[in-house]
Amino acid sequence: MMKRWMCSALFLFAACDGCDPEAVGEGEGEGEGEGEGEGEGEGEGEGEGEGEGEGEGEGEGEGEGEGEGEGDDVIAVVGDLDDGTYFRTFASCVPRAFENEGAFGFDMWTVSNASDVDVEITATTSDVGAANSCAIDTMIFAYGPSFTPTAPTTSCIGGNDDIDADAEISCSTITTTVPANGSRVIVVTTFEAEASFEYQLNIVGPVTVSPAG
Repeated sequence: MMKRWMCSALFLFAACDGCDPEAVGEGEGEGEGEGEGEGEGEGEGEGEGEGEGEGEGEGEGEGEGEGEGEGDDVIAVVGDLDDGTYFRTFASCVPRAFENEGAFGFDMWTVSNASDVDVEITATTSDVGAANSCAIDTMIFAYGPSFTPTAPTTSCIGGNDDIDADAEISCSTITTTVPANGSRVIVVTTFEAEASFEYQLNIVGPVTVSPAG
């Protein structure tokens, strides 16, 4: 099955073809200030006497308002583990000793940073069309600069099995840094060998994403 894109801001997803994510942020600020001052003075004198009157009034008003809004780019892509099979490592990038358990299907996604500064991204798997739902059981890895299925420990930055094993949240998440004008490869695979399903990969960060396989 061909991979497809779903784009959004703040995890409100809508299907589209080759969409370009944008950060969404809103902010408003208003400030008002008023000041009034009045002064009156009267003096009268008859015969011998003096009268003076002074009045002073000052008023100051200040108002400041600031509003800032920031929204992270969110890119959602859908895959079905059809880039091939390999003998995956543990989440720590340590090789597994039990290759007779079977091969693991995987997908590769290239995450590219076109800016002149390093950026941090977070990649999280979920059920298709539901960024906060997780009935699937994935594993996710970050590689840099490339991924070689026949050498899965090479260039392995790190991996993750479950977002929260105690809570039985079996989707996966990883945070990594994409270097300036560089890229990382995100590999999505399965916890169980020979498993197959569709999944959604949600990537937060000012990057672009494309299939690497």
